[in-house]
Amino acid sequence: EATCIAQAFISSVFILSGASSNGSLALAYWLTICRGKREHEFKKWNWQLFLVYLPWIWGVMDASIGIALGFHNYNRLWYCDTLTASYPSKTQWRPDTAAAFLGVVNLLIVLSMFALIKFVHSVEKKNDSHR
Repeated sequence: EATCIAQAFISSVFILSGASSNGSLALAYWLTICRGKREHEFKKWNWQLFLVYLPWIWGVMDASIGIALGFHNYNRLWYCDTLTASYPSKTQWRPDTAAAFLGVVNLLIVLSMFALIKFVHSVEKKNDSHR
């Protein structure tokens, strides 16, 4: 039980924080390339908090709440977590904030990449017309 709790906490933290960090990176690329934000602006504390620390704070908070409420279980794959475990024997219901959050992060990544592709394509088109 103790190893499952520890494994659930660690895996949930890294799943959420890793995906959130990828979303932050996609947002930073979009702001830098498409919106012209300078790299030194990202070194300010508010951007550091939002882009670097918030993903890790979210991951630790969600995993901690999941463990505290008892939402840790073997997920029938190969490890314990608090995100995908099913509870047929329990009557508890976990609001799936993690899945909703990961969905929003993935949407952010996809939209950022499409915006980057569109921007690069338009710049290449302008460059080709000047040749």
